[in-house]
Amino acid sequence: MASLVKISSRGVRSLNPINFRSPWPFVKKGENGQRKIGPFKYEKFRWPGQNREFPELSPKWHKENPEQLHGYTGANQEGYVDPVTGKFVVVKEMQAELVVPNLDGFKLKPYVSYRTDVEIEKRRRIYEAKYDRVVIFFISCWFLAMLALLSKNKLV
Repeated sequence: MASLVKISSRGVRSLNPINFRSPWPFVKKGENGQRKIGPFKYEKFRWPGQNREFPELSPKWHKENPEQLHGYTGANQEGYVDPVTGKFVVVKEMQAELVVPNLDGFKLKPYVSYRTDVEIEKRRRIYEAKYDRVVIFFISCWFLAMLALLSKNKLV
């Protein structure tokens, strides 16, 4: 005969709320006083960058993400969207332009510190001459060693 007594399927003896605690305590008393704790969701966790290193965020990273900012890049656009056709129209006057002076025939030279050694070129030539000889010496030693090895094996 089937029993009419309700058996708990959760493995607890009573339906008292103490047996159904949340997986974390909601209130904590500690060094910071009494505060709520639990699963926090901070908006800064969604900030870009591995270490959240971008201080100025674009509005599209916030919760209120307006539709008109979906194509926002932070750069000035080089045209406008035509309201009639809905296409982007490029305006030449709105394009970025670098203005660089022409330095042909300019008498001043690039800045060189007065602390710079005046014999740099001389030192470079001495260095190259010394190490060119060292490299040639090592190559000749290697070549002679290979000849000796090959003659030992009767390959030459």
